[in-house]
Amino acid sequence: MAAHDRPWQEGQRLHINDLPEEVIQVITNYLPLGDRKNLSMVSPPWDRHAFSHGNMDDIKLRIRGPGIEHRDLQSLYKTGRRFRHLSYFSGDPSGEIDFAMLMKVFTVLGPSVQSIILTNRCTLRQLKELVIKLPRLQILSVGVVLAGDEPLSDFPDMQNLRELYMSSNTSFESCLMTSRAAPRIRTLSLNLNARVDTIEHSLTFIGHYQQQLESLHLDAPRAGMLLNQLSLRQLHTLELSNIYCNRDARELCILFQNLPVLRVALLRFTVTNQVLDVICNNCAGLYKLRFMVEELVGNAFRLLVNLNRLRELLIDDRIKGYMILDCPPLNNVEYLSLSTNPIQSDRAGASMEQLSHLFPRLRTLQINISSRLDMNNEFLFGVGYYFSQITCLFMESASMCSNMTGDLILPLAFKHLKQLTNLQELTLSCMPLMAECGKASKANCLFINFQQLCNGDFEEPPLTNLRRLKLKNCNWVTGHLFQYVSALCPALQYLEVRRCRMIRLEDINMWRTALPNCVFHYIHTNLH
Repeated sequence: MAAHDRPWQEGQRLHINDLPEEVIQVITNYLPLGDRKNLSMVSPPWDRHAFSHGNMDDIKLRIRGPGIEHRDLQSLYKTGRRFRHLSYFSGDPSGEIDFAMLMKVFTVLGPSVQSIILTNRCTLRQLKELVIKLPRLQILSVGVVLAGDEPLSDFPDMQNLRELYMSSNTSFESCLMTSRAAPRIRTLSLNLNARVDTIEHSLTFIGHYQQQLESLHLDAPRAGMLLNQLSLRQLHTLELSNIYCNRDARELCILFQNLPVLRVALLRFTVTNQVLDVICNNCAGLYKLRFMVEELVGNAFRLLVNLNRLRELLIDDRIKGYMILDCPPLNNVEYLSLSTNPIQSDRAGASMEQLSHLFPRLRTLQINISSRLDMNNEFLFGVGYYFSQITCLFMESASMCSNMTGDLILPLAFKHLKQLTNLQELTLSCMPLMAECGKASKANCLFINFQQLCNGDFEEPPLTNLRRLKLKNCNWVTGHLFQYVSALCPALQYLEVRRCRMIRLEDINMWRTALPNCVFHYIHTNLH
């Protein structure tokens, strides 16, 4: 209880400070990080509430290497906050870590640290000294680890280590296998692009943990031909990048024939019909699958019917119409991610109507368009007309709105999404959605169609089911947005505005007045 607790009398109003500390800390855990920082400056007790031991799981301390100011270091050395997740970066990835500074930081925070990311180079002996300070380390991510001048055969016991992420670290791999310092690793991620001559050594390292691995992430353009030698019977998550499927099809087929409990397969390379057939017939427990479709022939999507537990499907490249021709509906798929607009001028792509028949029970649609030219009004119309049942829509573009001016901006009509009456969550990132005509200006911004909706230009009712709205890098959104959002989305409970240049803090304060029951998360940008 608070220090000034007093007996409660009937009819007496309680102050928030009268609540038990555990209750206050649960409440503060729901606050965005910015609000939690402001709360911590009220008083020392509220600082403890905002960053209590139970509230540190989702907070990461980022250390900027030698560039950190002296006063910040002194505050860090004296901090009472028990940070669990740390990352270090000095600006130049090829530079070395500030070993002396990290040793001081780990002396203070080490007993509570559970994960650490070291982007810069370090020697094997330096890494050993740092790990000694971290008895509870569970996640370790390291860049380049150099062998150093002194040979090192042993390594500190890391009994709690569960996840290991690294790249060019042959000496570190050898040390771990020799000393058996990390016997309980369950997740392993290796980037072998820079290790063409030592891939066999890395596969030996994977084999050392193969009987216990549950998750494997491998970026290995030349390792595909040897993966079939591994026995990964406990693996439930597999992520492969840059594999040459046409060359290594036989080895990949053998690999997937021996993954009986696989649940997630993220294949960031072009798969063939042969490999997809083996996956669908041998990995019946898959609920999440990602692959590139460029090399598929015939109605290859018929193979997915065998995956009765498939819930999430992520497709890279363009889906062609013949790939899904006469394919039975995939009734279990609830989440679909597209990276390319299937509707193109040559009409070879799958139509939105075909996709809606293929995924009749879709609830979440994510669109990650790499080229802004892929996003057009026909595509948006198809989303609104054929996928009216979806409850979550995420639309992201790799093209920054700020780089598009005048006639270069593709005029996308937000009104095409008005038929998504069941929509509960909408995320727009880098989307130059505008009115159907007119050049870029503050007046002709993203939500100009909101005003038309509120003025009755459209007959459709407001989006009464929309609960969560996120705007990221939408640089044509202005402060006038709030008056339209409050009318169009009366049930809004969460609004996130992240790096939208024309939105200011005073705009957020006005939105809070217009939407008193809505939680706001606002992150501005330093660019102007």
